[in-house]
Amino acid sequence: IYAENLKKINILRGGQSAALIRLGFEPYQTGTILAVQHHQVSNQLASIEKGFYYTQKTKAQQLWLSMLKSEATQFGKLDQAILEKERDLLASIARIEKERQEALAQGDSEKARSLEHDQLFHQEKEYNQLQRHLELQYPDYFESKYVFAPENSKSLQPILTETEALIEYTFKDSSLLIFTLTKDTPFKVVEVPVHPQTLENMERLHNMLKQSSMMRKSSREKFIDLSHHLYRQFIEPIKEQIKGKSKLVIIGDRVTNYIPFEALVSSNEPSRFHDMDFLIKSFEISYHYSATLLAKARRKARPPHKGIYAFAPIYDNGEEEKFTARGGPGEASYNALRAINDQGKYARLPESENEVKAIVKQFRERGTQPSILALREQADENNLKENLSKPYQFIHI
Repeated sequence: IYAENLKKINILRGGQSAALIRLGFEPYQTGTILAVQHHQVSNQLASIEKGFYYTQKTKAQQLWLSMLKSEATQFGKLDQAILEKERDLLASIARIEKERQEALAQGDSEKARSLEHDQLFHQEKEYNQLQRHLELQYPDYFESKYVFAPENSKSLQPILTETEALIEYTFKDSSLLIFTLTKDTPFKVVEVPVHPQTLENMERLHNMLKQSSMMRKSSREKFIDLSHHLYRQFIEPIKEQIKGKSKLVIIGDRVTNYIPFEALVSSNEPSRFHDMDFLIKSFEISYHYSATLLAKARRKARPPHKGIYAFAPIYDNGEEEKFTARGGPGEASYNALRAINDQGKYARLPESENEVKAIVKQFRERGTQPSILALREQADENNLKENLSKPYQFIHI
């Protein structure tokens, strides 16, 4: 049923596609809940594995399909022209459907019917015929798009380093499930109640980081309170599981993807920013959408080149930046911290130049090639797109 649903996604309209995927959430989430409850009663590791399996099923459906379609050329020497036709038909269907929805919103039912019967019907018919052709002529590609085998602890542990801890968050009604895995320790799961203010505090911290200058004492104290609350909700329950590790790989769930874990603090004692015990001071933190896609990415063969492409627009037109301070020593002006100035232009980023030059210098001193630095006018859209297709090991933007 799962594979058949994924096949339907390709030809359904956007809203219907999303609804179909949501149908898969409930049974998978129920499976996760039942598996964890069984573990709490039996203490069997297999129950955690099953719960993690259903978690992966829930999160990676659309991502997995998109990734496989982007890599489809490796299957059966698939003709690039067919892939382009498949892509163009989907784009055309999406465009017509958008126009139809706009016509309905404007009350033009006649135009909406015309779009549906005269255009959409024929495009979807052609797409279905193409899918049948793919199924017959390129069965490996066709089936690979719908085969999703989630990872388990035995397949994930080899891709983790000795210093890493994998953390996966999953909401369960009014509580939170936190799965942890390290190279030398099997899956563990902790269930903690979600504090009534947690979601609100996440949004408040997110908005605060976007909008506040953070220079006032009251803002700093508010930040500490919000950040510490989220630390107690999301990190403190797994302190023992991540003890002794220096790297965290975090896989969020829904709103948790908005949490800047680096900025969480373990103490709510008022202090200056450079004295705070930010999580980033104890751990190198990275993020991913799902453990299954993380494993797939890490198993990919590394490109033959080991160089870096570094991209930094600076936004200063070669002019030296001049900062002004107000409100006391060491406090930059609010305007200096804004991303966009009063003229609607990007604010200057002088330190980004120092950063990328220092990074590229390290590569060049080691003789690592190619190492390319794009600054100012060279750091434009065309240059970036051209270099993204080249086999650098690192891209720094």
